[in-house]
Amino acid sequence: MALKSMTAFGSGECTSPNSIYRCEVRTLNSRFCDISIKMSRSLIAIEPKLMNRTKERILRGKVDIFLDILPADRSASLPKLNAAAVAHYLDLCRQLDAAAGQPLRTLAAAEMLRLEGVLENQYSASSEETVRLHEEGLLIALDKALDAVVKQRRSEGDALGGALAKLVEGMSEDRLAITAKREGIQKSLYETYRKRLDRLLQAIEETGQKVSSLLPEERLLSEITILTDRHRGGADPSCGARTGVSEAAQRGGGGRPAHGFSLSGDAQGGQHHLEQAHPAGRCSAFDELEANGRTP
Repeated sequence: MALKSMTAFGSGECTSPNSIYRCEVRTLNSRFCDISIKMSRSLIAIEPKLMNRTKERILRGKVDIFLDILPADRSASLPKLNAAAVAHYLDLCRQLDAAAGQPLRTLAAAEMLRLEGVLENQYSASSEETVRLHEEGLLIALDKALDAVVKQRRSEGDALGGALAKLVEGMSEDRLAITAKREGIQKSLYETYRKRLDRLLQAIEETGQKVSSLLPEERLLSEITILTDRHRGGADPSCGARTGVSEAAQRGGGGRPAHGFSLSGDAQGGQHHLEQAHPAGRCSAFDELEANGRTP
């Protein structure tokens, strides 16, 4: 499915022997299809057709449509004399003379022209007549404007699609680079943690005490979890509660070292004991051991 931009602008024009029809369409972002049409009130009867024609081409967005009608011949827009209205006012003057019983002052031409209905223009026609005269031209102008809008939305959508494709490609390359280095990082961390643990347990055994009496295996797993989660998550030295279980603790399995403890264990169980034995704010026993230079 091709991408389409929701912001665009288009214009269209249609010319008839008597009128010029102009249409401008502007679209903006919106979740729904919201259409607004600006035109003369005498053309309100054609609005449903204009709305339906627009919805066939544009499914979503805020759509503003501006319609205008100009005379092809400037002189055609000049007011014209309504002879029927002039005759009506002259008849009223005669009736007024008869009612007064004497002739009254005759209306001057300038006064007659100011009377309502004496002068008329193209907008004086009824709404039905206006729609009949201009409907076809307005629809043609609208179609041309919509063609321009759809073309621009598709063009900008293609450009956006290309930019998104490049972004996804770059993210994929970064992911592959990170994945390629992950194994090496995990191995290095695992070896670092194991050597540190061996040194600490060796220091405990040199005291002549059994390790199991000082650190039960479940507690040992919890301590390992604290250390590994701290290094993985970049925690600060405040030794707050950690979340997650280190892959190093999960991958430590296999045989048991010389001190009689296996680095393997149930990771979920280790996390459970971590939450019970080490609430927020407490440090690992290994940290205390290294800081104080003694066994826990």
